[in-house]
Amino acid sequence: MTLPAGPTITLNQINGEFGRGYNLNAYRGVRWWYDNAFTGTFPSAPNSISMNAFYSTRSTSPVSGGTYGPYAPGAPDFTVPVYTVLTILCRAAGGGGSGFSGVNTCAWPTVVTTYNWLQGSSGGNTTVYGQTATGGAGGASGGGPGGPSNDGGTPGGSGGNNGYSGGYIQFQVVNPVLGGTGPSIGSKLALNIGSGGGGGRGAEIDQNVYQCIWFGAWYCANVCTTTGYGNTGNTGTNGSVTITVS
Repeated sequence: MTLPAGPTITLNQINGEFGRGYNLNAYRGVRWWYDNAFTGTFPSAPNSISMNAFYSTRSTSPVSGGTYGPYAPGAPDFTVPVYTVLTILCRAAGGGGSGFSGVNTCAWPTVVTTYNWLQGSSGGNTTVYGQTATGGAGGASGGGPGGPSNDGGTPGGSGGNNGYSGGYIQFQVVNPVLGGTGPSIGSKLALNIGSGGGGGRGAEIDQNVYQCIWFGAWYCANVCTTTGYGNTGNTGTNGSVTITVS
């Protein structure tokens, strides 16, 4: 329990918190904390400690620690708890897969359509406290190279060509009362988390369709016509943010 901020403090209170008796010399060099995680030690020289040195101090760190998240897109701002160090893992979203292949069953030619499926969309970036992880590119349109579904980052969607993985970064910030550049305790930390990229449209499905046209007389024939499209590529995985307090 944190000791009073003044104007008076007793040896009973000091002993109750630190447990070293009623002689102030017994507290020389002992570590103390404030409620904002600032820390220090009492003077080490004999007879150098005064009662007011104990104002607002406590014998244990106020940092509870723990891991928060992973948070998903749309998460509210993170309220910064008492901390010494925040370790922040940002994962960007994966790109969407390109569309899946279509089929040409027309009498001429009979081939699998490979060059007209559409590219997937890029995954969204994830940004926290000025640090950004970049979203993965969408899978290439038909005939292009496919991306890895997971290279250590957030997986891209599968498709005719897989979407590329989202990037990730991990960084640490230190409590400003300890000389660091991290956010203040109790402040709000915006979590801008990217969503997975959408999948591209599938390639054409071409079939012979019997059609008739009037030119003074009816002329009918099988005509090669696009009747639909292959499956849409899958959406990339959403980004996330995980915050570890220590």
